[in-house]
Amino acid sequence: MTENNPNVFTNQNDGPVTMGFRWLFGQEANTVVLATMLAVLVYGGWRAATEAVPKTLKQIHDGYKEISADHTVAVEKITQNHQEEIEKLQQTFERTLDRIERKHEIAKAKGIQ
Repeated sequence: MTENNPNVFTNQNDGPVTMGFRWLFGQEANTVVLATMLAVLVYGGWRAATEAVPKTLKQIHDGYKEISADHTVAVEKITQNHQEEIEKLQQTFERTLDRIERKHEIAKAKGIQ
């Protein structure tokens, strides 16, 4: 009975590759296609988990570092511009106070008040 059935492995001395080929060629085509699809999916999942995901996470991390550095530079520029504006306003305020004080001194000297 086993001699007529090609799916039975009768030669125990065959290696795993030969046994695998016998099994493969003894199957229906849809079984082979299904096994191939499963193998491709498993390989794709393994490849994604070991290579694609870490690379993507590194790119995201590098992007956040770059954005953070850009924001730091922007904040420093804004802070510097704000400080310069404050200094200009302070100088303008001091000049205005000096003018008002001079006008009061001139008015006092003339006795106008």
